[in-house]
Amino acid sequence: MTQTIRLPELPDISLLRAAAAAEGYDHMETLAREWAQGSERFDKPGCAIFGVYADGDLIGVGGLTREPTDPEGDALRVRRLYVHPDHRARGVGRAIVGALVQEAFDSVSTLTVGRTKADEFWRKMGFSPVCDERGLSYRLKR
Repeated sequence: MTQTIRLPELPDISLLRAAAAAEGYDHMETLAREWAQGSERFDKPGCAIFGVYADGDLIGVGGLTREPTDPEGDALRVRRLYVHPDHRARGVGRAIVGALVQEAFDSVSTLTVGRTKADEFWRKMGFSPVCDERGLSYRLKR
């Protein structure tokens, strides 16, 4: 049984960091570093970070930050989304993104995702591909 919760603090993400590093991804290291430095704690208006737990272990995370390329301030971006490989294709990513979408649309009308290789996942989540000068790869409008 899994539980999706908004994280008030960054819990121990060592299992996710190790798994991501083994796959060649550095965004869990970036998450830990930025949190420790205080440069990104997902605590600005509209921002949030969610985690999914299974049997007491954190098996996935994902956050929202302000979209840096949106001058109107009406967009948020999905950041640091990662699901442990042992728990993929079981609805964990869908649960995180569902929580992020619900959170985002309380304050903005657009949610974006940066460059990613997960085309099928984002399309299934209702996002549309975007190819523009800002380098965004997917967008979801309320």
